[in-house]
Amino acid sequence: MTTPTELLMRDAPDLLRDLYDQTAHLARARGLDREEADRLALALVEVMTDNWGGRNFNFPKGTTMRLLKRDLAIWREFDGSNHSDLAVKYDVTTVWVYSIIRKVRALIRNERQPGLFE
Repeated sequence: MTTPTELLMRDAPDLLRDLYDQTAHLARARGLDREEADRLALALVEVMTDNWGGRNFNFPKGTTMRLLKRDLAIWREFDGSNHSDLAVKYDVTTVWVYSIIRKVRALIRNERQPGLFE
């Protein structure tokens, strides 16, 4: 059965329809019922059209964000001796795992302890 919101989105531009579909699907996968998921998806579409409507832009791939997310996952799973296991799991070299651990450790230290003259 088609919901009123789905009827509304049927003739929407491809980008908005896909944003709606992806959001509703993710919301249902996270436990929202269909009606709540539809409302959330429509609300997001409305916010995006209010903020970005009429503008031409390239949608960023989020590469830096995805790499940082991976690096933080490696940091959380690191136990001091599982460099090789993490390298295999995340498809990087063991040397790269060491580098990631150093980088995230420095990021966390800098967040917690600002510089002396800041």
